[in-house]
Amino acid sequence: ASPRTMEGWLWTERPVQDEGKSLDDVMGPTPLTNCLSLCAARSDCGSVAHGPHGCHLKDRCIATDAPLSPPGFAPGYRTYYRTDGPCSAAGTRPGNADGSPLKRPMAEVPAVSRLGEVQVFIDLALQMVEHAAHCLDSSAWPFSVAE
Repeated sequence: ASPRTMEGWLWTERPVQDEGKSLDDVMGPTPLTNCLSLCAARSDCGSVAHGPHGCHLKDRCIATDAPLSPPGFAPGYRTYYRTDGPCSAAGTRPGNADGSPLKRPMAEVPAVSRLGEVQVFIDLALQMVEHAAHCLDSSAWPFSVAE
């Protein structure tokens, strides 16, 4: 899937498979702007995994064509990666911690369709329903899901 843009950052619809080494974790709901600011304040932070349960700073610069985690893995999380700072030093771009060129120029990355967003939303909704049904069935309520 193609990355989306935000000033100074690109993001993917799901976390990337190889996020790199963890630099810091802020557990619990964290506003995205705070999460990105924490990363931007560090010279060794190249990306973050941000979602409903926290902000996780990573050292890896991410390539625009980095493989994504499968749908349903870490629901609600996205990888946000820098287009400046450590990922742009010495002629490198995001994803090129080793200095290798991008496989595709940033301008050629097509926009993500709404279909990808809908697929993620449906997957998340199904997981929530499955979890809720499991909780109801094992609860001490006076009725079960079968009733």
